[in-house]
Amino acid sequence: MSCQLTRPAHGLGEAGHALDAGHERFGSCIEILRKLTLWVGEHGADEAARESARAVLRHFRGDALRHYEDEEMLVFPRLLERAGSSDWPGVAQLVGLLEADHRRLRNAWAGIAAHIEAIARGEAQRLVAAEVQEFILLLCSHIECERTRLLPLMQRLLHPDDQAEIGAELCVRRACSALV
Repeated sequence: MSCQLTRPAHGLGEAGHALDAGHERFGSCIEILRKLTLWVGEHGADEAARESARAVLRHFRGDALRHYEDEEMLVFPRLLERAGSSDWPGVAQLVGLLEADHRRLRNAWAGIAAHIEAIARGEAQRLVAAEVQEFILLLCSHIECERTRLLPLMQRLLHPDDQAEIGAELCVRRACSALV
């Protein structure tokens, strides 16, 4: 149920490194979720399970949503702008694919979130392993696509000034979201 994520190429630029740091956090949370599924089946919603469930909820209600929004609001429009109408015809298709992934990920998360909330409250409830596995596989596939297609495209298509501006906007959004 785990996934092996490809390491991105070096020289991603400021924005690429900031986004990939989010992928690393996803990877850690995927591992917690995988272990939580097994643990709850054997031990119920004990303190360890409740703590893990709370960590997963914090991530997918906060960092994960902001990560999708960062891409949709900051990265995708800039890539589409730089791609123009004919120089990079695959950009619009890739952006569309990743936006569709975000919608599928939000829906898949909604399908398992109530169960994780119940565990966080201490209610002994099993996670449906098939639903969790589907979510994890979808997320791993999405991250792999971003690491192998989106990040290299950002590296090739975005100017250093674009990278710096997006990176600065990401830092501002993170500082603001940390205060909320």
